[in-house]
Amino acid sequence: LNASTMRACLLSHFVLLSARAFLASESLLPPGYVIDRNEPHSSTACIALKHVRELHQYLARAPVPEHSQRAFTATREWLSSNNGGMNAAPKLILDSGCGSGRSTLLLASQHPDSVIVGVDRSLVRLRKGQRVAGTRHVHVDANDQDLVAPVAPNALLVRADLPAFWRQCVEHDVHVHKHCLAFPNPYPKPSQLSKRWHGHPSFPLLLALSTQVELRSNWRTYLDEFLIALSAISSLEDEVESPVARTAWATTRAYFQNIDLQPQVRRYEASSPFTSDFEEKYHRAGVNLFQLTAKT
Repeated sequence: LNASTMRACLLSHFVLLSARAFLASESLLPPGYVIDRNEPHSSTACIALKHVRELHQYLARAPVPEHSQRAFTATREWLSSNNGGMNAAPKLILDSGCGSGRSTLLLASQHPDSVIVGVDRSLVRLRKGQRVAGTRHVHVDANDQDLVAPVAPNALLVRADLPAFWRQCVEHDVHVHKHCLAFPNPYPKPSQLSKRWHGHPSFPLLLALSTQVELRSNWRTYLDEFLIALSAISSLEDEVESPVARTAWATTRAYFQNIDLQPQVRRYEASSPFTSDFEEKYHRAGVNLFQLTAKT
């Protein structure tokens, strides 16, 4: 076994023991609030390495959808009008999978000197948040399926496919100060690993996008797997073809260089104002909530 594989295996074993300890202490909760499967998928590290090595193939076969192109163009225009240039101050915080935008609005209030862009693929969820904020969209196509809506002076909701939006940010050198992913769809079945972000071919794009990532979930295993994928990529010794993949590799290596700042999964206590509807629901049901933070 090479050093990359051995390190990933050791981390997988440690995470597995932690998951079993957590399972033993988990209290009885309402059906649907707790996912029974608590052992990380055995292929997590291998799949993450595969996607880094083959990112150039994924990019070649996954063109950016037209609606995501329009959304990104409109986002750049909004950012330019708000901060005098895409890479100028204030700092940009990306809220991926923002749903109705509740988390986006909270981030906007917590970081008044930053600009917040919330992105989700669901037009229904975004329009719900748009109605709550009392705003109108500013960019639509002929079928009224696009949405780019300012919901606060420093916050924007955008309908786009996340991998396509991430790709355009990376390719256009958009600097994202912090990347937030709150309660992504867990896709808990073993056969659904490729739908979880750390098992998706776009994972290197997520890593190349920002040097600070914050992930929250009620399913600790999702975060454990994410951490396993980070560790595997950070230990990669092979040369990768894609410049974006090389950036992702360099970012993950930086995550683990400072022993005091290494990524870790921890339990946290939620409180009002809640990040999202999911966080509020799980908190009120007494469900354990977890957070993974990785930063250089």
